Amino acid sequence: MAGLGGLSVNAGKLSGKIAAITGGGDGFGKGIAQKFAAEGAAVAICDINLPAARRVIAGIEEGGGTGLAFEADVTDNSSLEAFVDAVVARFRRLDVWVGNAGRAGGSASEEVVEAEYRQMIDLNLCAVFFGAQLAGRQMIAQGEGGRIINMASVAGYRGIPQRAAYCASKAGVVMTTYVLAEEWAKHDIRVNSISPGYADTPLFWSSAGSGSRMPLEQLMSRVPTGKLITVEQVARAALYLASEDSDAVTGLDLRVDGALAVGNI
Repeated sequence: MAGLGGLSVNAGKLSGKIAAITGGGDGFGKGIAQKFAAEGAAVAICDINLPAARRVIAGIEEGGGTGLAFEADVTDNSSLEAFVDAVVARFRRLDVWVGNAGRAGGSASEEVVEAEYRQMIDLNLCAVFFGAQLAGRQMIAQGEGGRIINMASVAGYRGIPQRAAYCASKAGVVMTTYVLAEEWAKHDIRVNSISPGYADTPLFWSSAGSGSRMPLEQLMSRVPTGKLITVEQVARAALYLASEDSDAVTGLDLRVDGALAVGNI
C-alpha cells in the first residue's frame, strides 16, 4: 500500500490497535503517529494547532491508514477528556496512549516569574499525568490491558542552566511513569517513558536559537556519539514500547540520547 514518508501501511506490529498521541502535529508526535500508522494502528492525534494535526492525519489517510485529528489544549483537563472521549466514540476503544505534548525553554533562575514556571509544569508534567490517568481509566474499564508511553527527557537526569522548570518537569515525568507502572501492572497496563537527548526537531531548534542555550557546537561536544537524535529513532523506540516486542517491559525510562546522560550525570 502507498507509503507514509517511505513507510507502507500494513498488517504490522500494531495491527488492529487504537493509538492516541498528544502533540501529534509535529516533531516526535508526528513521527510516532506516522510510525504507528505504518504498523497498522488507527491513530488519533490532538494538538493545539489543529491545521497541523489535520495535515498529519491527511498524510496517514493518503497512505491507506486511518486517523483522527482533534484540537486540544492538554493543560485543560476537560479538553484532554474530550479528546479521549472522541477517540473512544470513533474507534470504540483505546490501546496505546502517548503523552507527548510539551515544550522547552526557560530563563535564569533569579529571573523566572511564577507564571512561566507554572506553565512549564502544567504542560510538561501535569498534562502528562492527567492524560495518562484518563487513558488508564479507559484501559482499566476495557479490561484488556494497554500501553502508556510518556515523553520525558535526559534533562530529567541532569541540571541544565536556565532550565529549572523544564528539568523539574521532565524528572517528574520519569517518576510519574515509575509510579503508574507499579500501580497498574495488575491491570496489564505497561507504562514506560522515553528520554530523548538533543534531537533534530522544531522544538530543539527553536530552543537552541533562543539565545539562552550555549552554541550548538558546544552542546554537541557533550554527546559521546556526536550526533543529534532523529525523530525516526524516537519513533522506533515508541513502536517497541507500544508493541508486543516489549511484552515484559514496564516501569522503564528508555533513553534515546547518544549516551548524553551517561556522560553527564
